[in-house]
Amino acid sequence: MTINNTHIVGSPYFPGVVVGKLRKGMHDEVNGYIVMCSQDELSSFAALPEGFIVVDAAPFSHRMIGLLGLGVPTVLISEHQAAMIEEGMELLLDGTSGRITGDLDIASPVTGIKSDLKAGQAVLMADGEPVTLSVSVRQPSAARKAKALGAKDIGLVRSEFLLPADGRVPDTDFYRDTFREICEAASPLTVTFRLLDVAADKIPTWLPASDSQDQSSG
Repeated sequence: MTINNTHIVGSPYFPGVVVGKLRKGMHDEVNGYIVMCSQDELSSFAALPEGFIVVDAAPFSHRMIGLLGLGVPTVLISEHQAAMIEEGMELLLDGTSGRITGDLDIASPVTGIKSDLKAGQAVLMADGEPVTLSVSVRQPSAARKAKALGAKDIGLVRSEFLLPADGRVPDTDFYRDTFREICEAASPLTVTFRLLDVAADKIPTWLPASDSQDQSSG
């Protein structure tokens, strides 16, 4: 019998405790797995895994910020730590503490979401200090969830991430409809939209290469 003595402490990124077999890289079948990958592989998802282990990631890069919005427990580790984990290992991942372990019997109890959260109101710390939660979203479902979890407002919608499902170039009608859907999902919260902002790590697929180089360097 093989004993899995894996015990790694990485950087916590998104909270939650999950158990699953490790799969290296993003594949079509990720349901039920904990996926280990680089941030460059975090572009699009046909399905979501139980948890993410991201190797040598830049926590505040646009792709990693997008990962936060998926709500999947995530831990960041180094390339050296990644070498200690093998395909198919049964692991427990704790996105709150940053722990990755082969000891599956130490899972923390899952606590439910507080039912007294009210959208548009500040959350109070133990000492009474208010915490204002503004949220960045990319789709109506995320705006709806943010409202349900007590967000004060939708602080930013990055329009460069709003893309037609069929891959066509977005036009006025697309943006009008999408903006309306997000505003309706977030109502009565205030929504702030940012117009197209192109950078090296967030170039829309519909933008010609020559134009994207000019805009991302300007």
